[in-house]
Amino acid sequence: MITTADLTTPEGLLSELLTGAAEALDIPPELEPHARWPYLDIGMHLNRHGDSLGGAEWNVYPQGSFLLGTVVSPVFAEGEYDIDLVCLRMIEKTSTTQAGLKRDVGTALDGYIRLAGGVSLSEGGRCWTLAETRLNFHADVLPAIPDDDGSETGILLTDRDLSPWLKSDPVRYAAWFKDRMK
Repeated sequence: MITTADLTTPEGLLSELLTGAAEALDIPPELEPHARWPYLDIGMHLNRHGDSLGGAEWNVYPQGSFLLGTVVSPVFAEGEYDIDLVCLRMIEKTSTTQAGLKRDVGTALDGYIRLAGGVSLSEGGRCWTLAETRLNFHADVLPAIPDDDGSETGILLTDRDLSPWLKSDPVRYAAWFKDRMK
């Protein structure tokens, strides 16, 4: 690493220390392309094969730390990188239920893992988890539909234990977060 900090001052030393710590915690550059597999590959698969009737579009995109640029390496060597994804079905709220949406996304993801190989699928309370068995990555895939009463990027989420649709807007939150970082 080439350093430009003035190591003779307390500020320069602190800057170098914080920069080194951030680099040590961040996802290594050689692993970043592997971290993109979930939303690129899954999104393409779902748009091609997800809806057997050829209906609504699927939009898979990152949320959380990957979208914010704050991915942190696993604490332990056997740990996994956690990639959070939104699986947005471009359908009306009146055309499905939370359970129906989650089931449909699970069925589509099951079709994906059958073709992809080396990937396992498990169900959680709000999402589906895809584990890439060859690498130390897993992707939590959150089923969602557009929130017609929210912002342009607002979504409604599924939840196994709550009856009302939950509102969220990870895209708007990421924009706010990045603006605050300035």
